[in-house]
Amino acid sequence: MRKRKQSKDLLLFKLALVRCFSEVFNAEKEDIIYHHLPSAWRHFSRDELTFEPYIGKNELPTGQCAAEDQGSLLSLAVPAIPKQTPDMGNSLKAILAFVPSNKCQKYLLEDLEEMPVDKMVDLSGRQMRRLPVHICSFRELVKLYLSDNNLNHLPPELEQLQNLQILALDFNNFKALPLVVCTLKQLCILYLGNNKLCSLPLELRLLQNLKTLWIESNCLQYLPEVVCELSLLKTLHAGSNALRSLPAQLQCLQELRTIWLSGNLLSEFPPVLLDMPFLEVIDVDRNSIRFFPSLAHLPGLKLVIYDHNPCRNAPKVARGVRRVGRWSEETPEPRKRSGAVIEITLDEKPLLPPAAKTEPEAEPC
Repeated sequence: MRKRKQSKDLLLFKLALVRCFSEVFNAEKEDIIYHHLPSAWRHFSRDELTFEPYIGKNELPTGQCAAEDQGSLLSLAVPAIPKQTPDMGNSLKAILAFVPSNKCQKYLLEDLEEMPVDKMVDLSGRQMRRLPVHICSFRELVKLYLSDNNLNHLPPELEQLQNLQILALDFNNFKALPLVVCTLKQLCILYLGNNKLCSLPLELRLLQNLKTLWIESNCLQYLPEVVCELSLLKTLHAGSNALRSLPAQLQCLQELRTIWLSGNLLSEFPPVLLDMPFLEVIDVDRNSIRFFPSLAHLPGLKLVIYDHNPCRNAPKVARGVRRVGRWSEETPEPRKRSGAVIEITLDEKPLLPPAAKTEPEAEPC
């Protein structure tokens, strides 16, 4: 009887491991996993393989995982998964993180040493409540996508990823930016949109390589002045917040080329933008601006979006500058220099802001 119980416990552990694989893979790949199980497991139905107690938990049963014979258990379970499964590299890395025992993780790592190491891990849409700490051991990572989860904190071990250039934390439950993010000094693209941020920490100024910052769809009532200290910032997405104005210090960002401010509470066109001649794209769509000053003096401007405002006029722009909004068909002002009229033509049509961002797409710096 005791031997039979041990056999049952062993089988349950294997089923839990398969469930862990199934959570990381999408539904389509779950079929692949099921059909490559050891033949002894085939008499179990698909419903029985769901292993109900662990649904929604990104972990295996700690007691079973800490068993003395964990090495043999894992060696039996891991080869059951076909090596040619698409995207196996990233998926297996993710699975390592869900095994709570350090011994289990170490065993799996040694077993996978021959795997080619890529520099990107995508754990988006896993409904995780915590970042698996083991991910932080992949110190060669350049891109880490954690979008569309239930994260509200990050482990301090994240500081080990000093090669990270792109970090996506959008569509989570962060009420404050974890300070460990500010230790990743090679970051050049940071996605923080669709969280619950009301402010940003002063430590953000440490990210002096940051070139793109997404903070749209948060709870910001003002643009944190620390953003104005990111001297290399080129693109700022701050739409869908509750901004009523912009700080004067924003003009210090001489590298800034694109600013998205749609869906805020601006009642006037931000004066500071009139003193930023290198701006190429200005988006103030869906605000409460009633009057637009002339933007014809901005030599770098290529696109201005001002639609869905209760405005009485269209902003005047230099010839060749594209406008999106009411009265945009009006003839723009010519740009004058030394008494001569110079037409500005665009080599490329400027892109409109994305309607909805589901997956971050960006090139590494």
